[in-house]
Amino acid sequence: MRSGSSRLAGNFVGVLCMLLWATNFPLADRLLADWHPVLLTPVRSGMAALALVFVVICMGQWRQLFALKVRHLVGAGGVALAASNLMFVWGQRYVDPATAAILVSAMPIVSVVMGVVTRVERLTVVLAAGIVLAAAGGAIASIGLQDGASGSREGSYLGAIVIATGVVFYVWYSRSMVAVSPQVSPLAKAAISMVMLTLMTLIYAEFAVLFGLVPLEYDLSGPSLLMLAWLGPISIGASTVLWFLAGKMVGITIASMHHNLVPLYVMVIMLLLGGSIEVLTLAGAGLVIAGAALAQLPSLDIPKIRKVRVS
Repeated sequence: MRSGSSRLAGNFVGVLCMLLWATNFPLADRLLADWHPVLLTPVRSGMAALALVFVVICMGQWRQLFALKVRHLVGAGGVALAASNLMFVWGQRYVDPATAAILVSAMPIVSVVMGVVTRVERLTVVLAAGIVLAAAGGAIASIGLQDGASGSREGSYLGAIVIATGVVFYVWYSRSMVAVSPQVSPLAKAAISMVMLTLMTLIYAEFAVLFGLVPLEYDLSGPSLLMLAWLGPISIGASTVLWFLAGKMVGITIASMHHNLVPLYVMVIMLLLGGSIEVLTLAGAGLVIAGAALAQLPSLDIPKIRKVRVS
């Protein structure tokens, strides 16, 4: 059992993590106007990797960078994380930042479902109700999606599906990395994860550009570099460290509950930047947040159907 002070500290870390990560959505939205998603992904993760590895070395934890097994580095730290990040960035090209944050806020639902499937967590009445409520919220929020970059609402629907799929990969990555090698610090895990993410997405980007699968779209102007300087080391790098730390302190499912507040953080940031919010987007956000919160409440187990023997 975790102590009350440890749980309180873990939840505080979770709030700080999501505050930093929330800045990713409006920044990525602006950068994607001049960057192709496939090129932006390795650049932002590479800047995060450089910053985190530097801090690991300064703290004398460099040996921990080599402590994880190869299958964990390639599987969860490589394939799953690379797939989730590519989907997050690519999907954001077709939906607005608030909608992207709403979709990601369903992460605790995905985490609990994954826990049920792997028999780590139990399916309860309120959990099932929370899943239904969150799904309804996602459907309502999709009606208020802004038109995507392609100029069609269908493009926005596709972006929502891509981001939702990315959430599944990210939960797989998170649960796996928190569970393995508990002797490795969250900082070292975040650093090596960012290194693997950069290598995987960089290889993909090089092949994609070489074979003409994606256009060479990028922007190295002053404003773009300033946004990347925050997006990589802080919004992605520092938040990943805090994410692992919160997951270690209170568990991934509870830590992921703080994703429920990310849409609110993003909406406030967008309003401060002079943006606007769709009414249906707000309504959908409310339902998703309510569903995710409901899923975390204790409840009676769903009763099993008993077979009745007819004599």
